[in-house]
Order: sequence, then structure tokens, then C-alpha cells
Amino acid sequence: MFQNAMNEKLASAQAKSLESAQAIAQLAVESAQAIAEIQYEAAKDSVAVAQAKVAKVLTLKDPKEVLEMLKGEDAQAALAEVNAIHSKVSEVLRKGNKEVVEMIESAMGESRSELKKIIKEVTAKAPAGSEAVVSAFNSMLENTL
Repeated sequence: MFQNAMNEKLASAQAKSLESAQAIAQLAVESAQAIAEIQYEAAKDSVAVAQAKVAKVLTLKDPKEVLEMLKGEDAQAALAEVNAIHSKVSEVLRKGNKEVVEMIESAMGESRSELKKIIKEVTAKAPAGSEAVVSAFNSMLENTL
């Protein structure tokens, strides 16, 4: 009877750990999707800009005009675009990492509490005369957890 109750409690604790792992995995998937969307939008914008520039180059008759068009402004615009994309990706990663840390800390706290509860139940049923061992065990457990 006692063993069944103990097994149920351990199974419950493992189920909670599995739920936490699934939540973390879901968050990782959501972060990957957000990053993929940022990359897709950046690629789409780059293609649109390139098409517009090619169309403009095709209308120019003087090679000097083409060279003027391709000067520093394009490099600065490209750099600004890269910085904007980098900022968006960094924000997604920061947010995801913060949420993962919070989830892990919460799961660890819950696991620690559940373990203490299980140990308390087990030691409460210890045979008479084992109080010193139980006390030492509980003290060691408190210091460890």
C-alpha cells in the first residue's frame, strides 16, 4: 500500500517534469518560428529592393549613372537593414531565453517541494527508535536542497 502511494507520487513528479520539458520545447519552436518569419520578411524585402534597382538600372542609358546609383547609399541601407534584422532576432532570443530560465527555475522549485513532501511522508513512517537517523537525514536533505 505504502509502496503504491510512493510510486504514484514519483510518477506524478515525473509527469510534471515532462510537462515542463514539453513547455520548454514549445517555446523553442515558437522562437524558431519567429526567427524564420524575420528571415522570410528580410529576404522578401531584399528581393523587392533588388527588383526595383534592376528595373531602374535597365532604364539608365549612361554607365556613370549606374555607378552613381550603386554608391554608398546602398551599402548604408544594407547595413541598416542588417542591424534591424539583428535587433529583431536578438529580441526574440532574449525573450525566449528569459522565459526558459523562468520555466526551469519554477520547475526546479516545484520538484524540490515535491521531493521534500515525499521524504517527509517516508520519514514519518520510519520505525520507532530511528529518530536520530531521520533527523540527520532531514538535516542533510535541507542543506542539500
